[in-house]
Amino acid sequence: MRQHQIALVLALLSGVTCAQQSRVLPAGHGFEKKPGFHMYSSLFSKSAIHNLQLFSAAGVGLKTGVINELAWRRQGMSVYSTAKRNVEMHMGYSKHEPATMPARFSEIPSSPLTLGFKGTIALPSSTPPISGLPQFAVKIKLNKPFVFLAKKGNLVIDMKVSASFASDWNIDCLLSQSSWQNGSSALLGKSCSGTGNKTPQLIVDSLHLLAPGREARIVLVNAPDKSKGTAIEQLAFNFLGISNTSWGSMKLPYALPTGCSLYTSMDLLQAIKLEAPVNNARSASFYWKLPADPRLNGKELFTQSLLVDLGANSMGLLLTHALKLKIGVGSSAPYSSQSIYTRGDPKSNNAYQSAYQFAPILRISGYSFQ
Repeated sequence: MRQHQIALVLALLSGVTCAQQSRVLPAGHGFEKKPGFHMYSSLFSKSAIHNLQLFSAAGVGLKTGVINELAWRRQGMSVYSTAKRNVEMHMGYSKHEPATMPARFSEIPSSPLTLGFKGTIALPSSTPPISGLPQFAVKIKLNKPFVFLAKKGNLVIDMKVSASFASDWNIDCLLSQSSWQNGSSALLGKSCSGTGNKTPQLIVDSLHLLAPGREARIVLVNAPDKSKGTAIEQLAFNFLGISNTSWGSMKLPYALPTGCSLYTSMDLLQAIKLEAPVNNARSASFYWKLPADPRLNGKELFTQSLLVDLGANSMGLLLTHALKLKIGVGSSAPYSSQSIYTRGDPKSNNAYQSAYQFAPILRISGYSFQ
């Protein structure tokens, strides 16, 4: 009743007509008449989930309107696990487009998000259909309806879900990366060991983000714990190169007298502070934004990291192995919706980035003003 009153008041004040509306997203794929192409472990699975979904304003289909309910449908396999979930949902706007959204939660909203729902929901206990179109059985009515104005940007829905006990179940969704090819990485050379016999390693997180228009994440792990060392020992360096055979007049790989080797040219460099030690080892994450240029499709780059570890060898330097990176093929067409998702602490805002790019099938209900 309260939602009806709000919609009526807004319509009367604005002098326009008000129409009830439900829209199944992502738009343009006919999901109102058929299930999605894929399934994934849903945002209501596990004991802690952080999921952010970004919808294009055109996909939402409201120039001006009020959203008062969101609903999801279960993929038609296995059974429900009847359980309660604690949900906190915020909504707002973003200037980013779904096809090129960052991989970090905190960088997506263009302004502070507003609370739309906070409370406990019960998952349905009924078994989903083996065949046919599943129902939108998981429904959340917002505590505070969200007034959507398309001119402010694209729609952000940020959800943090937690439970004392949780089990897997699948949700109907579109696999958003289906029209592009993941990037790849291959090991080059070897790392040299430092204090505490720690041998640092480099890995690429989320190979689908190694693509034009995306932000690749290179992770340094198992770095020596020099948290009580000098200021320079608190930093980690990462560089990108276009060659693994030469850097200027220097031939690569280039062996240092310490047993470490330089495997790649240092054409781009960044330095960040190492994370606090865990189990006597430290880590760091480097983010490289790749231009949205199709000429990068399939190109190769090289990356390597450097640490200062005074006393570890005669130069006080450690070099990791290198990685040969092959950039993936970017999507040929933008999507109306994409998500970032992590099985992390739902109270954290930016502790860890997504390893998945899915778009759960979602029904948005509310009122449009014409």
